[in-house]
Amino acid sequence: MRSKKILIFVCVLLATISIAYTLGIYGADLKQKWEQNKKRRQSTEAVLKQMGNTIEVGGYLPNSILEDLNGNSVKLSDITCSKSLIVFSLPGCGYSIRQLQSMKACSLSTETEKCFILISDENPFELMYIREQHGLQCTILHDRDRVFMKSLGIFTSPFNVCVDKDLRILDIMGGSLSSNEIKEYFPE
Repeated sequence: MRSKKILIFVCVLLATISIAYTLGIYGADLKQKWEQNKKRRQSTEAVLKQMGNTIEVGGYLPNSILEDLNGNSVKLSDITCSKSLIVFSLPGCGYSIRQLQSMKACSLSTETEKCFILISDENPFELMYIREQHGLQCTILHDRDRVFMKSLGIFTSPFNVCVDKDLRILDIMGGSLSSNEIKEYFPE
């Protein structure tokens, strides 16, 4: 009888230790993500301040007309989804390349990938090559001479703006987003 109680005690103790260990790992992971998000937010706020706070969450992006890679004029509101991630990018930048890889690594549905819009002043032929190289299906718009980016005060890359169909800004994130961060915008 006594050995049975000891066995039960040991089993309960091991189960408790296992649960505590698992919760500790989960808690540490959550803390790390929270700290990374806090750093990113502080970094984004600093960039926005340098930009003169020309854009802000709750505000609206201008409904500009840019060229797609076929030379067609495209009005921004004509290609946005109920939620779109607009990525201002300089594909020659290592951080921008990392974000393009993260976008593709998300393995999102074709419908969701249509909600990504890449805006760059890079040569359109180079942008076509980058699209092919990374297997991207998203819309890529050419911002000739960075006119649109300059009007917003965007001088850093990559710079991410999440908008709704009406171009209302839902979120702003400076720097390269990981595939996990991108998935948070588009949970499937």
